[in-house]
Amino acid sequence: MCTEILSQIRSRRFAVKEIAAACNVTTQAVSQWEKVPRKHLGPVSRVTGIDAHQLRPDLFSDENKAA
Repeated sequence: MCTEILSQIRSRRFAVKEIAAACNVTTQAVSQWEKVPRKHLGPVSRVTGIDAHQLRPDLFSDENKAA
């Protein structure tokens, strides 16, 4: 995940609470993420409005190589 995006998410406390609720984890767990776990990409994308490709470009790198 891009460090800028992670910083933006952490600076918006309400988003961290919403992300935690959507992912069924604690706010502390969300705050400790260095990358959004693959299984939580959908909920995090919905809550933040940030595309999954932007949240975890490393998971989509094969798509980019095929293009």
